[in-house]
Amino acid sequence: DEDEQSAKLSFQQIGYSKLGNSDNPKWASAIYVMDPSTGKTIHRVSLDEELAVSIAVVKFKDRAGEDFLVVGTVTGMTFHPRKFSSAALKVYRFMPDGTINMLHSTKILNIPLAICAAIDGRLLVGVGSSIQIYELSDRHLLLKCEQKNAVPTSAVSIKTFGNRLFVADAHESVHVFKYKSGQNDGALSILADDLTPRLMTAIEVLDNDTVAGADKFGNIFILRLPNELQDAIESTKTHR
Repeated sequence: DEDEQSAKLSFQQIGYSKLGNSDNPKWASAIYVMDPSTGKTIHRVSLDEELAVSIAVVKFKDRAGEDFLVVGTVTGMTFHPRKFSSAALKVYRFMPDGTINMLHSTKILNIPLAICAAIDGRLLVGVGSSIQIYELSDRHLLLKCEQKNAVPTSAVSIKTFGNRLFVADAHESVHVFKYKSGQNDGALSILADDLTPRLMTAIEVLDNDTVAGADKFGNIFILRLPNELQDAIESTKTHR
């Protein structure tokens, strides 16, 4: 019968059986450190019951140029409806033999879909609709600056060029911010945003005023800040 035929199918044909359900979802992820010259795996770290949603190699200030690996994770996540149990930022240190050791884990309040290499020696994270800036300590990440509701729905990608941040929103295209250091713990001000709704998947900065983007429908586009706005943008004092 149909059940017997299904039982004989291999996982290569139909995939692995799904564990859990909407009330008790099950996830698992792994971090691979690979040798780029040979393609061989140097080290593998399993993340049991955690979904890895973002990753970046970051240089923090006052850390002598050392590289750290930061991974954003979430547990108990479901897409319909969108919910989760907990979220965290895990920091790993690279060891001389190529392996990684976890330094610490910092709990956060929303899903960290976007992690960007440090600006001004600090870590940029898109946490839900907010942008957060962290410094590294020995026990956990220290939140130094937060722009709440920086984008309309959820930040899915963050790129920097100088003191500018280009942030892709899940449903509302690209938003551009300016980072101002030396004011308390830093501050962000909005410079511009795209009026055309786009379901974003990725962005890449081309220069100080230009960004390339891609959406979930396979469209690729280029956005540029108008030249006549440059003087006004550089002198803006408005903060969000």
